[in-house]
Amino acid sequence: LRMRYRLYKEVLQHLQSLNGILQANEIERNRIEEAKQEWIAGISHDLKTPLTYIRGYSALLLNEQYEWSREEASSFIREIDDKGMHMEALIQDLSLVTQLNRADGTLPLQKMNQDIVEFTKRVVADISNNPQASSYQLHFQADLPAMHVDFDSKFMQRILQNVMMNSIIHNPEHTDIYVQIADAGEHAVIRIMDNGVGMPNHMVEQLFQQYYRGTTTDTSSDGTGLGMAIVQKLVQAHDGKVTVESKLTEGTSFTILLPKQRRIG
Repeated sequence: LRMRYRLYKEVLQHLQSLNGILQANEIERNRIEEAKQEWIAGISHDLKTPLTYIRGYSALLLNEQYEWSREEASSFIREIDDKGMHMEALIQDLSLVTQLNRADGTLPLQKMNQDIVEFTKRVVADISNNPQASSYQLHFQADLPAMHVDFDSKFMQRILQNVMMNSIIHNPEHTDIYVQIADAGEHAVIRIMDNGVGMPNHMVEQLFQQYYRGTTTDTSSDGTGLGMAIVQKLVQAHDGKVTVESKLTEGTSFTILLPKQRRIG
């Protein structure tokens, strides 16, 4: 009887444990589904806002009751072009994340052995010339004059741009942004740090989640909530790793590790 009791007791304990796991999984699934629905609503709003501008300025240009000056017409067209590019960026995010979430989990990378130092320096220069970055100080430093890594130029540029623009969009003007490249033996290390407002722990923990649209300011996010999730997936596609550390009022630091040698097999 004792043996039977022990057997039943173990079975009951396993069932209770399994029930707890199933309940936790169901809660997590519901949380993700709720976040997904909120994200879809946010994306719909993000697409609708520039579309409203485009239709409004188009209506003004087509209105025969007014004769717009060349300068006024050019101003309207610039606004239409700007909003169109914003919509294009949103759609590109959606398209890319669909690729990344494919069943086979693969992404067609066109890796080439390149100098990550020179490449990153060019990306920093491009970001510095972006009007959104005009009030921010970007700094670049590298341990070595050159460091060769296998990477896809298009997707690596996307990784670096997303992280740097995240530091710009979510921090006040005159924030310093530091981009450093270090040699860590088998890996190249890219650190992108700022001395901005930082993030609370719960935001750090959720930053790489696909449907998370957090912001450290009172303004709404201009992005899709996919920026950091895309960064993580693209870094992983390069056999690398990305981590983030942040403290409120002390700034944020992203660390990207990339293997320096091509993996065979």
